[in-house]
Amino acid sequence: MKSRNKGFFYFTIIALLSNDLKAANWSDTSAGVRWGSIFREPYNPHKISKTILNFTHVSQDDYGRNFLLMDYYISDMDDPSKDNATGAEEFYGLYRRTLSYNALAKEPINNNLIKDIHLSSRMDVGYENTHLSPRPFKVRLGGVVDLKIPKGHLEWGLEGVYQKSYNGITNRHFEFEPTLVTWTSWSYPITKKSQINGILEYMGAIGEDGFGNETKPLTILRANYIYDIGQPKGFKVGVGYEQFNNKYSSNNAIDPTKGSDQKAFVLLGSYHF
Repeated sequence: MKSRNKGFFYFTIIALLSNDLKAANWSDTSAGVRWGSIFREPYNPHKISKTILNFTHVSQDDYGRNFLLMDYYISDMDDPSKDNATGAEEFYGLYRRTLSYNALAKEPINNNLIKDIHLSSRMDVGYENTHLSPRPFKVRLGGVVDLKIPKGHLEWGLEGVYQKSYNGITNRHFEFEPTLVTWTSWSYPITKKSQINGILEYMGAIGEDGFGNETKPLTILRANYIYDIGQPKGFKVGVGYEQFNNKYSSNNAIDPTKGSDQKAFVLLGSYHF
């Protein structure tokens, strides 16, 4: 990962954790790992084993919410690095900040359907040490609606997306066409010790990729079953399912390996501070 990206995310972690100590109404910070053996990559015929190290921070203050996620992917040799000496390594991180209508308005929302409405801004960065060497950078702006359900949390978002990247094979930076993304995320307790959570996201096509191929709409589904084996701020374990259609907006219909679609089960564990 580029040193400037490292610096940005380390600074963000420090800022968020400092904010927790001073003004957060609630927060949850965790470090964890996911593992699966049937991941796919576009134009790669193999099923790939990946270990994903993860850091996540969620908090709410008097004005809205913070969400920080950093994933570090380590692939086996079926997804080789640029020098073919090891499996590929990838970093992907994102930060979302929302501003709450209820926090800023004189009269909070009060009905049977909506709990709150947020303005949302998000930034993503990434890097992978493969021959393609992608360096995605994304900015998303829009809104999020918190929906009322009997228990747990359910939200729906709609955002505009601008993104650019780098193609290490053609050695050029390029921009994608702006598009819209809509998504919903949920967390629902089953028992005092267990819950299900996940996210479903749909993003429109983004024009041509770094090789001049037309992209296709992208769909992402992640769903997890989590069990608490300790105190609420302790160890959690679980199983998950991850599905990508047209991964990275690559057109699976013209991918001879069909690696642009992924259906993978994962084992996961985390420690919550």
